[in-house]
Amino acid sequence: MLNIFLLACFSYIVYVVALPFINDGGFVDIAEAYFIGFDDAGASRNANFWVTSSDYYAKMFSGSIIALIGPTFSEAIKRPVYFPFFFESLIFVGYILYYLILGIILQVKLKSISQYFLFMLFYVIVLTMIMHYPFGVFNSGSALRYRAAFYHIFIILPVFMYYYLKARKPTIKPE
Repeated sequence: MLNIFLLACFSYIVYVVALPFINDGGFVDIAEAYFIGFDDAGASRNANFWVTSSDYYAKMFSGSIIALIGPTFSEAIKRPVYFPFFFESLIFVGYILYYLILGIILQVKLKSISQYFLFMLFYVIVLTMIMHYPFGVFNSGSALRYRAAFYHIFIILPVFMYYYLKARKPTIKPE
């Protein structure tokens, strides 16, 4: 009980001391100055990607693709330093699509659909892209930085699923 009381007293003292910095002329002004300063760097994408409240959902598909790729071709043209990252993103997306398409073709040949493949495709890849969408759509550097957190999922899982499907025996139903 004494620990809770001491924690409450300490929290109140910190609050009273920090209050002038949080209000006018303090933390809020510093935070706004940082935001305005970074806005002039020109590294961010169009800040008007979401204009209305429904744009988050309406632009989810295109925004997820943009966030996954990172720097777009037009950004690489404007700033040539982005070209290596743009090409790396193309290789990354091409690798994912290659194994996903191989998995789909294999399932068509086997005439069966794997629930594991659909689970991997939707719950892992699509939902991870949607989760990454708000973080990567406004800044290509952030898109690359945060994408690095799920490289292992996007690189290993499609290959694993392809070889899992390849090892499956087709189910033959008696006529």
